[in-house]
Amino acid sequence: MKRRWIKIAVAMAVITTIQGCSLTFVRPPPPRHLWGRIGWARCTRSKVWPIFDALFAAGTAVTTALPFMSTDPPDTSSVTGQASVSGREPLNVTMGLLQIAGWGFSAAYGFRTTDECAAFWRDQVNRQRMRSSRPPMDAPATIPLAPRQPAPQPQPEAQPPTTPNPAEPPPAQPTAPPPG
Repeated sequence: MKRRWIKIAVAMAVITTIQGCSLTFVRPPPPRHLWGRIGWARCTRSKVWPIFDALFAAGTAVTTALPFMSTDPPDTSSVTGQASVSGREPLNVTMGLLQIAGWGFSAAYGFRTTDECAAFWRDQVNRQRMRSSRPPMDAPATIPLAPRQPAPQPQPEAQPPTTPNPAEPPPAQPTAPPPG
């Protein structure tokens, strides 16, 4: 019975110390109800940390399942003649499953948080575009227009040049007084 409590205590210690990369390094965006009220905020959009968590969970799953895939009996060739510790022991399986759960939770949290951050950035970019396409808040209500130009006046129709009539004498031109 005492051995069981030691196993439980070790399992609880491992559970409390398992922190995936996403739980440690991924920065979440601000709450959604504040998105329109705040400006740009820093959050993690990169999926590197959740990918690491997923790889660690997959690796732990393989190492936990590997002893069950073996058809060989446990190795009894140790010096003491006792069987070596096999991966099939309940504590090893339990610890493996707890680690898979920890890494898997961290990966799920990381993927969800980075998706939320990407949505936050898209929302901020759309808000910025809307702000730049609208006039500023302190702009006057009516936009002054350029002063109106008077309408063009119709020009009188051009008349063809008149040629002097040969019956009319040409107009008299003033002559200079005689020198003298």
